[in-house]
Amino acid sequence: MTIALLICVAVLAGVFAGLTGAGGGLILVPLLVFMGYSALESVATSNIAVMVSAISATVMNAHSHELPWRRVLLLAIPALLLAPVGAIVASRTPEVALIVAFCALNIVNIYLLGRRASLKDEPASQTSGGITAKVVAVGGSGGLLAGLFGVGGGLVMVPLQVQWLSTPIQQAARISLAVIIFSSVGAILGHGVAGDGALHWSTGLILGIGGLIGAPIGTRILGLISQRTSTIIFQLTLVAVTISLLAKIVTH
Repeated sequence: MTIALLICVAVLAGVFAGLTGAGGGLILVPLLVFMGYSALESVATSNIAVMVSAISATVMNAHSHELPWRRVLLLAIPALLLAPVGAIVASRTPEVALIVAFCALNIVNIYLLGRRASLKDEPASQTSGGITAKVVAVGGSGGLLAGLFGVGGGLVMVPLQVQWLSTPIQQAARISLAVIIFSSVGAILGHGVAGDGALHWSTGLILGIGGLIGAPIGTRILGLISQRTSTIIFQLTLVAVTISLLAKIVTH
């Protein structure tokens, strides 16, 4: 696998991430599969690239916005604890089952993308009752998704923060990016503990760096089109990816 091809793949994934505000792992995992990596290798290696992108984005957010670090840490703890569990489960899941589960996640995310487009900030009427369980659920969901599928989980964590924790949408997105750092690290540790040999560090780092190049391009394109158009583009991409992955299973 040439470095040039990896960088092209990473830039493409970064463009889609910047264009839609989500999707680094959702694009990287299937692209790695099509490039010849196993499903487990794709999931594990994607976490390295996602971690690089999340660190970069969080550093920029911390300079331009005030991040609520207490909320970040509250969500990060369950994410960090549950991500290794997801990674270990992934390492013991048959190849076909892991791809089918990833396709199912894509179908859910097609719905969540449309749902996120209609989200509105919720009034801060949150009571203390049940808040701990909701925080664990939000952070834990991101961690499990990172471990199982190599994705950040922002498409799940953002709407849950808005609806369950009364967090403004833009702030929820920035918090999710910070939490993704911890969930990705947890997933990487999980694969290390499992000893599955699925982590390709050089590939993951190249993908992460390439994604940093592509994301600003996607963001610039996003400024030229409507949010609805960008959502439709990403939904259609997920449909195409899902069909292609299922076809790959049938033909092999």
